[in-house]
Amino acid sequence: RLGVGEVLVVDRGHVLVAGEVRGRAVHHLELAAQTNRLRVRGGLGEALSGAHGFVDLAGSPSQLRDVAFAMAAVPTLVLLSPDHADDQAEQAPRDAVVATCLPYRPNFVDAILALPGMVAAALDPVEGGAGEHALDAAAIALGAMTSAEGLLPDVFDPRLVPAVSEAVKTWRGADAAENRTAMSTPVPGCPVSSPRGAA
Repeated sequence: RLGVGEVLVVDRGHVLVAGEVRGRAVHHLELAAQTNRLRVRGGLGEALSGAHGFVDLAGSPSQLRDVAFAMAAVPTLVLLSPDHADDQAEQAPRDAVVATCLPYRPNFVDAILALPGMVAAALDPVEGGAGEHALDAAAIALGAMTSAEGLLPDVFDPRLVPAVSEAVKTWRGADAAENRTAMSTPVPGCPVSSPRGAA
């Protein structure tokens, strides 16, 4: 989906592998079952080796500094840990596209980018409605608005709500299945020759 061919999840310093997760919560078992089809084992370094993207929820700055340089060329780093995002962004490889949860940094990532447009689509009296495809449609709309430098639109960009709303309405209902099939093909700008990301 959305051009991502493989996802690895690292928890407590280890890559989750189906059938090898013990003593964890149910959601860990579900994540392990749905990810890591290549059955990669090891820690964050092994997970990020050759990866195109990394979504960090609670990692330490030293971890990222030590392993990010093993990622593929021009990696995308989405840093969502408020305690570490600043330090991690400063230590990211120079060619990386970096997005953070910090509103004072460029490429601010927050639900506010998509939520108003999704709500507008759901409340449309004529074409209203939003299903499971809404997040996919919103992601595609945001991707289309991303600059050549990999920067997301500003939350106050006047194009944002109309673009997301229209995307969700266009992709709703019966058309959603067909569009989801189309989305399994690579998205321009998202290399998939060695498609792997880590979270």
